[in-house]
Amino acid sequence: MRNTDDAIISLLINDTRITHRRVADETGLPESTARTRMQRIIADGRVTPSILIHPRVDGERFVYMVRLVVGSADVQRLLDHGEFSESPWVARVDRTAEVIAQFSAATPTEMAEGVDRVRRAPGVERVSTSMVTRIYVGARFESGEVPHTEWSATPTRDVDAIDRLLVSVLRLDGRASYTDLAAAVGLTVAATRRRVIRLVEDGLIRFATRVNDVSLTMAEAAVDLDVAAMDVDGFVREVRERRSVRYVIEQTGALPLAVYLVESDEDALTAALDELLEDPRIQGHRVDRLAVLRDRLSWFGAVS
Repeated sequence: MRNTDDAIISLLINDTRITHRRVADETGLPESTARTRMQRIIADGRVTPSILIHPRVDGERFVYMVRLVVGSADVQRLLDHGEFSESPWVARVDRTAEVIAQFSAATPTEMAEGVDRVRRAPGVERVSTSMVTRIYVGARFESGEVPHTEWSATPTRDVDAIDRLLVSVLRLDGRASYTDLAAAVGLTVAATRRRVIRLVEDGLIRFATRVNDVSLTMAEAAVDLDVAAMDVDGFVREVRERRSVRYVIEQTGALPLAVYLVESDEDALTAALDELLEDPRIQGHRVDRLAVLRDRLSWFGAVS
């Protein structure tokens, strides 16, 4: 049964909104059994179907990353501290006393005030920051319905109250049916489906499945890179197609690119790192193997 459950989880990771019929076809289970097993896996909290959300959905904001040296501070206590409780993504760098956290701000002044609050958090010894200027989603997060598109820091389009309501429901349940979504927003099922597909096509949301089962936790790493300006476009275009790449970002600082890698285990991650760093266009790099402490699957904002 565990092998079958793992197969269902893998299918959910590849396509959050996969149908019960397709799960049955892929696993050889009767459709009713496939439905029951999937519902139990989700109800037990082993995985959480959700969405990645573009900052544009929640307002005119930009993303920035904060790297901290925290010394002997209790990391969980740090996570619960005021400013950090709102960070959707936090990771500890393996074998160091560093923590990396993602935040957002509407203005440089708001960012500066946020960084000031981070500096005052318990146990923080040093802080450095970088602003994210562009985000490219990797092949790992392709949608099952439409091809992946670039997530730019530049807003793609306006969203209205109906879009925001759809996002609020999908954020909590990425497998919410179009019937339930239609009831929530007061549209027909067909109109609701068109709305959701357009949110994906316009790069405002992307369906994704968060893995909560410790035995299924992925091996992850962040690789900051220096690539010559003339090579950036081609490098990003090629690298983002690799199955191990979660996303690529352009950022401020001496290492203006970052590639985030996700693999099934440490050996596979090492192979992906070796393949990446063999690229002759890379002129400098820093590798941080990560233990992800929080991943709420949103570029900013908490998921309750």
